Amino acid sequence: PMILGGTSDGKVWFWNSTDGKSLGSILAHEKGVTSVGHNGERAISTGLDNKVRLWATPLASKSLPIPEKIVSSYLFADNKRLVTAHSDKVIRILN
Repeated sequence: PMILGGTSDGKVWFWNSTDGKSLGSILAHEKGVTSVGHNGERAISTGLDNKVRLWATPLASKSLPIPEKIVSSYLFADNKRLVTAHSDKVIRILN
């Protein structure tokens, strides 16, 4: 199991939730991280750079540009659907 955290300098940090040891960090976004989450198989981060990053491990697997600031996100357990909420009060569902 893993715990994620995002910072204002664009880094996403990964920790082992069993022993609390750091698994390291990566520079995920050009600006601050706005949200992080995971469903056990994949992780997600969103940032002030208007990008959503999907992770299979602590390594980036996909980056999606988004036109508006992302304020929240949710990755479904099936790893096929992603919901993002934006500052323009729009919710987007990505497949």
